[in-house]
Amino acid sequence: MEKTLGEAIRLALEAAETATPAPDSKTWDYGWCIESYRRSGHASITSPNGPIMLSIEGIQAFEHLVTILQKQPIIKDRWDSEDFWGVMASLVAFISTVENRPEVAKRNLEMILSRRPAVVAFPVANIDWQGPPRRFGGGFLIGILGGEFSEKLATMGEAARDSAGKVSEYVNEQSHRPPLVGFAAVVPAQGQQAFHHAKRAFELLVDLAILLDRKKIENSLFSIRGGSNRPGVRGLALDRTVINASMKASGDSADLACRPFIQDARGTLKSAYWHSADRVPLEKMLSNNELAGAVDKCLAGKSNITRRVQVAARWFSESFWAESEDDSVLAAGVALDSLVGSRSGLPGRAMKERYAFLEEEPGKRSDKAREWDEIYSARSAIAHGGESQKVKEPGFARRAQGIVTWTAWRLLEAERHFLLEDKNKSLDSLFEEMRWGTCDWDS
Repeated sequence: MEKTLGEAIRLALEAAETATPAPDSKTWDYGWCIESYRRSGHASITSPNGPIMLSIEGIQAFEHLVTILQKQPIIKDRWDSEDFWGVMASLVAFISTVENRPEVAKRNLEMILSRRPAVVAFPVANIDWQGPPRRFGGGFLIGILGGEFSEKLATMGEAARDSAGKVSEYVNEQSHRPPLVGFAAVVPAQGQQAFHHAKRAFELLVDLAILLDRKKIENSLFSIRGGSNRPGVRGLALDRTVINASMKASGDSADLACRPFIQDARGTLKSAYWHSADRVPLEKMLSNNELAGAVDKCLAGKSNITRRVQVAARWFSESFWAESEDDSVLAAGVALDSLVGSRSGLPGRAMKERYAFLEEEPGKRSDKAREWDEIYSARSAIAHGGESQKVKEPGFARRAQGIVTWTAWRLLEAERHFLLEDKNKSLDSLFEEMRWGTCDWDS
């Protein structure tokens, strides 16, 4: 690493040495990841003293700098490859404006090559949360943005403690209508990659909770109604509750529902289509300790089974927020694949067998096998451009979702029951032993 750092410092200084002012140019730091732009002759970078340009020799040194750094595993793992070009361009531009260039280059490159994590915080939309903030997965925090949130964040490691004050300032700057639900994450990634990782962590937290919730109707979670009130990062996702209140107050409530003209055999129909604005009651859902514990474990994703559940949760979410039964069943089928399938690929009979083995009572496994056939035949028909009459049956899509939830819980129980983590035993091996009768739930 010392050799790489020394070479990086030399190249950064060499590139910065060729910088010249370009006051009339329009900067595009991110565009330096595009070779045709950075070698175009008009590519410029933002600096504290205004736009600057590099000579062709400076550009070559800059390209060599980025290339040697991107070969380092720590850069590959923590930075978005395109974003990194813009970051390094900004650094070279900054170095060109200071007097103690070698010292500044060394300090900043050491920081880029360090393993210090990033802290990301943002408000979220369509989540109901009223109580104290709650920590999940070691490095994730959700709750009302405010003093208590920042205090809790400060307990999540050195980087979080150092950032807690700035997070408080960030919260005070928000102009959203309070109370404001927010999410924070401590992630190893840097730059824009850090935001994407934090965003994905929040989505995964919600996806896992919805997948594993066995009381969806009790919690007013009604699927296949579209994603208009789907949780997301606020600003990228609109908070339906706030939008509804604002539009009603302004007199624009006509935009909250669709009232199509329909003339059919019975005459003219006057109907309205309305997407619910109810927030996902995440706090209420996670008050169930069993559910919260499973979500926490799966967020960490340290075992083969919890990683399977993570993937299934993403596809289950697509099924849950779908607008049509076809799309919902197809996504639920993919979620089932991710839970009981194998990397090597398995024939349908083997998948059905695995699913049936998750049933603890042998006498009920034939019913489970028939259940699998129903779901998978419908999924296959849709996936290959056909239609399934099963999908048209009332409640079939939601029944498929219920099967995915059941399967996820049974896999987590299998991991616990058969000590798969402790024995470092694969799920494939477990199913193989079940198939040959050398292992079962009553073992």
